[in-house]
Amino acid sequence: MDSTVQSGGKGNLAQRIWSAIVRLFIRKRTTDFTILKKREELEIVVNYYQREAEKTPKNPFNHQQVGSGLEERFRRSGNVSDLHSAISNFQMAVRATVDDVEKPPHLHRLGCALQIRFGHLKILADLDDAISSFQMAVRLTPNNADLPPHLHRLGWVLRIRFERLNNLADLDGAISNFQLAVRFTPDSNPEKPLFLGDLGDVHMIRFECLHQPTDLEIAISSTRRASELTPDQNQRMLRAARLKELEQVNAKRIRDEWHAAEARHREGEHIAAEVRRIEAQRIEKERMAAEARRLEEERLAAEARRLEEERLAAEARRLEEERLAAEARRLEEERLAAEARRRCARSQTNLESMIPFMQQSIELTSEDREDRLIILGE
Repeated sequence: MDSTVQSGGKGNLAQRIWSAIVRLFIRKRTTDFTILKKREELEIVVNYYQREAEKTPKNPFNHQQVGSGLEERFRRSGNVSDLHSAISNFQMAVRATVDDVEKPPHLHRLGCALQIRFGHLKILADLDDAISSFQMAVRLTPNNADLPPHLHRLGWVLRIRFERLNNLADLDGAISNFQLAVRFTPDSNPEKPLFLGDLGDVHMIRFECLHQPTDLEIAISSTRRASELTPDQNQRMLRAARLKELEQVNAKRIRDEWHAAEARHREGEHIAAEVRRIEAQRIEKERMAAEARRLEEERLAAEARRLEEERLAAEARRLEEERLAAEARRLEEERLAAEARRRCARSQTNLESMIPFMQQSIELTSEDREDRLIILGE
């Protein structure tokens, strides 16, 4: 380490200052590479840890430091190859860690680097791998007090994937992880306002998707609590402005719901009036139909009575005609019988009047008898 520092520390005063900063950074095993403001400082530290990683490939700390240094260099230069190398070193740090309990910090850094690469290259596999890394970090963290950073970052990448794929399951997962991060973080932790603010944001996103009032209410309460816990005045003002926006959205929602309820009420009254009108029409139609049936039944009954009267009259005429015919036959028979009796009486009278002549004729001769008979026949 000393030779490295001396090679970078010869020269003017500035170089000696760099040398002191680099030496202090390495000696204290500092992990925050943002404090190395000079490019040369960053290069010296990265080179140092690269050599150390080559010497001790099973030491996860050296791989972690190389990855962090290359990630910081990528942020400054934008060279994607530095980001690729940083991810590779974070992966080696995870593999080199034997104890699962010690893996979550390395998994966390790996997930962050994958998330950054997704933001630049838009490769969905990087986002999926980042989610898997954060999920494993959560699963392997034994202490709830150490969980919030992993939960918060997992919620964040799930939110990003929701915005990419529009899968509500990712949004629900983001909300669940943000809720756990808030639950396990004490109010004294300076990160809690951030967790609360992000929780409010994802609830607002879900409200915009599903229009459930509870999501908007939670977004407002989370943002209000984040504002209350924010110590910085400027940040508090920003959160207060955000809170005002959410409250305005909620006020508009309430107004819209009231107007919608009023419109539904008016529509309900209109529908009820229309139903009453239709029901009145139905009742009137039924009444008219019943009246028509009644009139038709009366007409049919009258027609039946008329036909029955006509049938009875015809039957009476027929019977009368039969009676008259029978009476005529009877009278004719009586007339004929009387006529027959009269004829019979005349014949008897004639016979009685002829008896004397017949007695006389017996006494006549045959010739006289014939002449007499001819006279009688005439």
